[in-house]
Formats: sequence, C-alpha cells, structure tokens
Amino acid sequence: MDTVKYAAAKSQGVNSILIPTLASNCAPWTPLSVMYSADGVCLGFDIHIEQVGILLIDPRLILDSPVNYFIAGIADTLAKWYESDVTLSQPEHKTNAFLLMAHSAALQCKESIVQQGQQAVADSRSRLLTPAFIQIVETIIAISGLVGGLGDRYARTTIGHAVHDKITIFPETHAYLHGEKVAYGVMVQLAFENKWSEIDQLSLLYDDLRLPKSLENFQLNYLTDEQVDIFAGEIVRDKTLVNSGYPVSQKGLYQAMISLENAVKVKSNR
Repeated sequence: MDTVKYAAAKSQGVNSILIPTLASNCAPWTPLSVMYSADGVCLGFDIHIEQVGILLIDPRLILDSPVNYFIAGIADTLAKWYESDVTLSQPEHKTNAFLLMAHSAALQCKESIVQQGQQAVADSRSRLLTPAFIQIVETIIAISGLVGGLGDRYARTTIGHAVHDKITIFPETHAYLHGEKVAYGVMVQLAFENKWSEIDQLSLLYDDLRLPKSLENFQLNYLTDEQVDIFAGEIVRDKTLVNSGYPVSQKGLYQAMISLENAVKVKSNR
C-alpha cells in the first residue's frame, strides 16, 4: 500500500487505487508512506499531498489473510486511543471541531476492539464472515485512519509508535509485525503515565491475542540498564513524538520501561 502511494505521489498525473488484502494497519487510508532501510530499520515517513485516488475494501478478501496480521492490525488500531487521548483531551483542543472528531474516532477504535476484537479474531480463525469481523476490518483500515487524518500532528503518534520506530534498530524485532511492536509501545506509554490498572486490564486482551508486553517478549532481555537508557533517549528524540507536543523525558521513560519489565516478570512468575 505504502509503495503504491509513494509511486503515485512521485509520478505526475497518476492516481492510486488500493484494494487491501490485509487489515494489519491503516496504511490503505492514510496519505503517507513509512520508510525503512534495506535491513528493516524504520527511517520515518513521508506525507503525501493527496489521499489515495480510490480505496476498495472487500472483507471477503481480507478473511483469507493470515490471522497474525489481523491481530497486529487490532493492536495498531487500539493504540490510536492511548496515543492521542492525552493530547486531544487538553482544554485548548476542545474547541477545534476536527480535533474533537479525531478524539471521537480514537475512542470508537478502542471501544470497537474491546467489545468485538476477540470475537473478530475467533471468526477470522474460523474463516467466518461475520458482522464482528467486518466491523473490526473497517475500524482498522478506515476509522483508525481518521484519527491521524483529522487530528494531524496532535493525534498521529506519540510514545507507542515512537517505541516501534526505534525498536527496529534491534534485528531481533524484525520478525515481528508493525502492530506487535506498537502493542509493546502502548504498554510503555501506559507505564510512563503510571496507568497500571489500565495495563492490568489490557493485559488480558494481550495475553489472549499473544501480543508482546515486554522487552523479554522480543528476546531483548539481554539489554543492560545502560542500554535501555540509551534506547529511551532515542525514543524521546523521535521526530514525530517531539512534533506531537507530548511531554516526555528520557529519565521518566527509562524508569517506565524498567518498571514495566519488572511488573510483567512478576506476573508471569505467579
């Protein structure tokens, strides 16, 4: 999807038509292309002037896709709420109609997944074209795309996606999908915000869908505290995170990552 959008943007007078065969993120909807190096390290993204020419979604095509991509899409979409809520809920954004709509779309992403996500995954595994499956497909591709589209830099990404972008420097993570890495990033953000009760609630969904919650899940538990601190510094300097205005410090993020690691370890040993 991103390659087609990029090629169309660089070719004069060419429009793109996208027919997604995966519901793994909102790439078919958003006017941007994420860029990676040849060895899989995220380099950021390029924003295009125009939206895709035509987007055609047929859930029957997506029903035949690998279930792990669908689960990754659920994780990526769930992040829309957690990454945008802190910024969009600020008083100065309550008078902007487009930001209000972005906030509402983000909340719908969360509520749809909490209410229908697990059923949709079960239906995907059984290859059943159900209302739950269709709703989550449309939420992953279209509703989540509205969050960043209407909210722009205030709602596009914060810690969750910044963690994804920077964790790609570790080769161990290249086997994991975009949404799986974002899933861990959301946990880091909630730990930074000291929302441990939310982490406990979300962990039930993560465990059911087998989403990563810690560095150990990525086989990165060999990292020393100093290396985690350096990693936290890279995340804090992420361009998109800085542009979002989300308040974060390297020390605070490092402490959150260490606390999350310890908390996940304790619960797994129970």
